[in-house]
Amino acid sequence: MRAPERRRWRRRPALPIGVLVLDWTVLFMIGVGLGGAVLLFGGVPRWSYALSLGLVVFGALIWVLRCFVERPMSSGAGGMRLVGVFSIPLVYAWLRGFFSPVRAEAWHLLVLWGAVVAVLYALSGVLAEGSNRRWRVLLGFFFLLLIAVCLYALVQQIRGERHVLWRLRPATYQMRASGTYICPNHFAHILQIGLCMMLAALITRAAGGWVRIVAMYGIAVVPVCLALTLSRSGGLGMVAGLVVMFALWGWRRNPRWAAAGALSAGVLAIVAAVLILWLVPDARQRWLMAAPSAGDSAVRVRLLLWKDTLAMFRESPVLGIGIGAFRWLYEHYKSHNLQFLFRYTHNEYLQTLAEAGAAGLVAIGSAVCFLTARLLRAVFSSARSRESRLAIGALGAMAASGVHAAFDFNFHIPANVLALAVVVAVPLALDCRTRARESRMAFGGSNLAIGRALVIAVGMCILAVQTVRSGVGYVTTLAGDRLRDSLHLPEARWYYRVAQIANRSDWRPFAGIAHSYKTEAFWAWDEDLRREAGNRALEWYELALARNRYDPGLIIGKAKTLHTLGENSAAITVLRDAVQFAPRDRDLLIELGLLLRFNQRYEEALKVFERALRMAPDSRVAQLNVRLLRRRLGGEAQRMR
Repeated sequence: MRAPERRRWRRRPALPIGVLVLDWTVLFMIGVGLGGAVLLFGGVPRWSYALSLGLVVFGALIWVLRCFVERPMSSGAGGMRLVGVFSIPLVYAWLRGFFSPVRAEAWHLLVLWGAVVAVLYALSGVLAEGSNRRWRVLLGFFFLLLIAVCLYALVQQIRGERHVLWRLRPATYQMRASGTYICPNHFAHILQIGLCMMLAALITRAAGGWVRIVAMYGIAVVPVCLALTLSRSGGLGMVAGLVVMFALWGWRRNPRWAAAGALSAGVLAIVAAVLILWLVPDARQRWLMAAPSAGDSAVRVRLLLWKDTLAMFRESPVLGIGIGAFRWLYEHYKSHNLQFLFRYTHNEYLQTLAEAGAAGLVAIGSAVCFLTARLLRAVFSSARSRESRLAIGALGAMAASGVHAAFDFNFHIPANVLALAVVVAVPLALDCRTRARESRMAFGGSNLAIGRALVIAVGMCILAVQTVRSGVGYVTTLAGDRLRDSLHLPEARWYYRVAQIANRSDWRPFAGIAHSYKTEAFWAWDEDLRREAGNRALEWYELALARNRYDPGLIIGKAKTLHTLGENSAAITVLRDAVQFAPRDRDLLIELGLLLRFNQRYEEALKVFERALRMAPDSRVAQLNVRLLRRRLGGEAQRMR
């Protein structure tokens, strides 16, 4: 197979200074947003997520507005098609969000994936404009960022430190490397993405000397940290990424070499795995525990979650149970007695099927297939090796992420999806067809083009506003929670009302106000004051439950308020309905048992506590109440004799 002929490319005309400033501002904001997400716990906390995604979205908005100032622009038909295809799952998620049982969770996911599309669109344009310095700086920054986090992880290992910045990691993770992440598996995913792109940049001469040197250093450091994460999904994903990359490298030179490339990657992975298992006893023990018969809790929990998620999917196979609703509806489908708050099913494909249905999976799959086709076009049709090698690295990162997603929820981690969007956007922007044919297309060429541009601009504005609303709402709610914990209730309610104005769909500020009035009602000595505060609490609980009627904290709070007001039968009814919906929730059972015991319904209370004890044998509250109630009922039986 003959190598493609090299073409001579004319130097692009210099851009005005103002336009250059805008372009570099866009790159700076996207880079800082990515860096902030990676350095601040992977962007998982809502305040971190709001900061990083806010910078990214506003950077993309600046790019869209810049396109009306300077024409022609780089992301013409290609950028339009990219936005058009990715708008399919976004519009589907937006429409289904109105019917989600918990709309706030649906809007949260919509902002996350909207930011990913914004990054793809903005970078596919801004990196294609101007010189090659832009994508070199972006990739170099990403590599340096990963290297810094890896060095931090190595320092943690050497010192035996479980703290991540100012937080203490759960003891279940032991000393697995996690860098600035809490979960080692999430850290392993971003290392997979970075390592694939580092390998591609190392053999790309156009990347420049300093980027290739940084990539070489990263290739020496990142695999060590990847091994220290002890992530089994990380190892499998890395093997998949290497196999895809080596196969595509071989295919580009000669189709007969594709199998040889994949085989060589497999041999390399086997050799590396043998060395790691031989040199790291913890890794050997962890892989031996991967068999279902070995009794590993992580494997056992995943199998149980997948089984229950399939039951969710069968309940609504076409449209799903609701975007973002898995966390709140899972208790209804739970078939085991493990008492954890399961936010994700640890399988992105099953969770998408359960929440969005088959229609949602098809919508997302069509967008991913389009993106893969664009990258494959860059691999096999590119006139330059630069685009093809970087596209191979991006495809390897996508393959690694796809395998990892079968065992984790890595696509819900903001830092990881932003990093994947960045490495995919670079070869898209440098695709020779995009630069040769689409770079001369302008927004202002026709009324249809202007209309499309306006639609994109409006969409970016809506996304930016929603990001700000989510961020302000969460931060002010967090401030209110801290004041409420300190019993500064009037000040806490002021922050809750600000959060309520910022984000009306979020139930948390409504719940905070309700909890504050419940506390006042509980401690009030005067009957009138207690009744006034209790009635206010009930009003706010109803407003919060209208936004999320599955939150156990709201249900328990409402029941306690009713009990404080003397409406015991209503309180018991509230808890019975909740237990009927979530029959394996230990906390709801214990609250119901306590309320029954307070109302001297001892036989019913004993049955409830015995049921809770069967589900959670280590529950001290259930054990104590079972002993007390058996003793009381036994004494009453003797007196009756």
